[in-house]
Amino acid sequence: MPLIQLNNLNKFYGATPILQDISLTIQIGEKWGLVGRNGCGKTTLMKILTGEEDYDGGEFHLAQNCRVGYLRQEPDFNSDISMYEELRNIFQDLDLLQSQIDELQQQMSVPGLSPTELAAFIENHHFLTEKFDQMGGYQIEGRIQGVLRGLGFSKERWMDPVKVLSGGERT
Repeated sequence: MPLIQLNNLNKFYGATPILQDISLTIQIGEKWGLVGRNGCGKTTLMKILTGEEDYDGGEFHLAQNCRVGYLRQEPDFNSDISMYEELRNIFQDLDLLQSQIDELQQQMSVPGLSPTELAAFIENHHFLTEKFDQMGGYQIEGRIQGVLRGLGFSKERWMDPVKVLSGGERT
């Protein structure tokens, strides 16, 4: 089963076609690059794939638990926070999920819950922790450290503010 499947995808801004009849299949393990002239719709396509923007026609299928991301042309960094914190911000959805799990754990520890209430909390807790695991929640720290090391930053620099990085280091 493909990770991403597009069939005759279309996108218009007003009456102007931006993407017309785009078809694409990306299988597990494949690596893709997106190349094209300025203004041809590369960023629009990426925004559709990440769910930031809607499309106007065609079909778009994304495999369950598949997350799409891309490096933006002009990164929107908060220059006062560290490289580590900037990367940590990528996982805000997992932080929210962890907060929900923590809240459920507190609710389950309240004395006097009926067996029905406790069973509902346990079921919801199981669902959320399973989702957290499937989304890689337990690997966040390792992933962040791997990216920073892979980009050539020594551990001593991980807490440097983004504003001290060169333009090339920022992108």
